[in-house]
Amino acid sequence: GGFAADLIGPRLSATVAGVLAGTALLGIPLVFAQHETYAFVACVALWSAAISAQAPGVNALAQLQALDGRESTSMALPRAAGDAAFAVAPFFLGALADALPDHPGIDCAAAGLATILGTLALLYCKDPPPPPPPRRKS
Repeated sequence: GGFAADLIGPRLSATVAGVLAGTALLGIPLVFAQHETYAFVACVALWSAAISAQAPGVNALAQLQALDGRESTSMALPRAAGDAAFAVAPFFLGALADALPDHPGIDCAAAGLATILGTLALLYCKDPPPPPPPRRKS
């Protein structure tokens, strides 16, 4: 993840990794329908690797977006948002799975769609304006 962020930039690195992670989750209902154990393991492994690879890009992007004097807050925000999602999402996804019991993996597909949409939002984040030039002392 960090290598990709350095190579292609944090925004593109985080976006590609997030889309891969979401796509892996979207594949889980298809895998369940075919009863393919190895394909299920592959989807989960791809999701896990992609989410891990996304973190350095998101953190680097947070550093770039940080206002002077707000670097610590900027670095804490992605972690806090991720923690909040992991605390709240299981309740909603569980309710969805309970509401549609004839569709195994629908909760994973919903999480995948949310991951892709949230990740694509990174493409629309504006970079902060460059800092003003230093003032010359007279």
